[in-house]
Amino acid sequence: MRILLVEPFLGGSHQAWAEGYAQHSEHDVTVLGHAGHSWKWRMRGSWATLADQAGGLGEFDAIIASSLLDTAKFLGATRAFLGRTPVAQYMHENQLTYPLREGRAPDVEHVLTNWAATLVATEVWFNSQFHLDSWYGNIPGVLGRYRGDSHTALVDGVRSRSLVMPLGVDLEPFDNIPRTSDSPPLIVWNQRWEYDKGLSQLDAALRGLVSAGVDFRVAFLGESPASPPKIITNLIEFLGERTVQAGFADTDLYRRLLRSADIVVSTADHEFFGIAVTEAIYAGATPLLPNRVVYPERIPSELQDRVLFDDTPHLIQRLVDLVGSAPERAETSGLLRSSVGLFDWSVVGPQYDDRLTSMVQGSATA
Repeated sequence: MRILLVEPFLGGSHQAWAEGYAQHSEHDVTVLGHAGHSWKWRMRGSWATLADQAGGLGEFDAIIASSLLDTAKFLGATRAFLGRTPVAQYMHENQLTYPLREGRAPDVEHVLTNWAATLVATEVWFNSQFHLDSWYGNIPGVLGRYRGDSHTALVDGVRSRSLVMPLGVDLEPFDNIPRTSDSPPLIVWNQRWEYDKGLSQLDAALRGLVSAGVDFRVAFLGESPASPPKIITNLIEFLGERTVQAGFADTDLYRRLLRSADIVVSTADHEFFGIAVTEAIYAGATPLLPNRVVYPERIPSELQDRVLFDDTPHLIQRLVDLVGSAPERAETSGLLRSSVGLFDWSVVGPQYDDRLTSMVQGSATA
């Protein structure tokens, strides 16, 4: 089959997703997109320029549209040549339940763009059950604000066409890097240096670990903005020689550091999927994760007492325990590695292929 994958924001995880599926699919996948910047304009205006470009690409059996595309307008602009081609709307994120800085409200225009995309799609794919549930748990409240012909009666029908299709992650390269270990144990934090990643909790936890007299090293590997948050830069200064990496690491260094990491910590207040933590677990690090957002879904129930923490004192205690227990780290990471391995593109790519085949066949008989 010929598949058109439309991604207005070819940068970061969106680009990795689009190109990853194209590389691992048995179908003929054409990626149509724009450079990864100016996301608000991409969401508002990319439908027109991408529709214009799509006009010269021929016919397709199915379309996958990213959550940063105004899919309803794109389909309207391409109806003359794409017709009734079935569409899978892929929800990387949404603009309703994505946490905002204090004092800011969601942009209703963006929320309604997401809603319209789900409404016109043949199927709606979410990257996690948490994401699916949080979207459908909150969108009726937005739609119900409007008088007259509210869309609330349409929500159940859209939800019935929705399912979880995880992101594919490029995990296989970690298999080609030898696992190393050094002393003292290395703690990795590989999240974006942003407000939604629980920076205050991370700061308190690592300072608490120092106060407990624990010997450790730490690597801050996440993407940092042009003006890094002072809470992180102050923490790095406080940790001094314990910090072995602070900031951007190229792909080779990033993977080698993960292959030498003993513990990966997340304090995120927001996570729809968790690519960075998935990579770290597969690389061999033992995770300590908040008992919120997507993480309870990621960890098997029999391991949640070891991996999930409820508050900062709990996190500090678990850090103390894990830093001091190499056997527990080895056992836990060994048990988890195979479960996150299911997100490798070698597994996820065929799942997308099969789902698209079923969707196309179902549309043909509808």
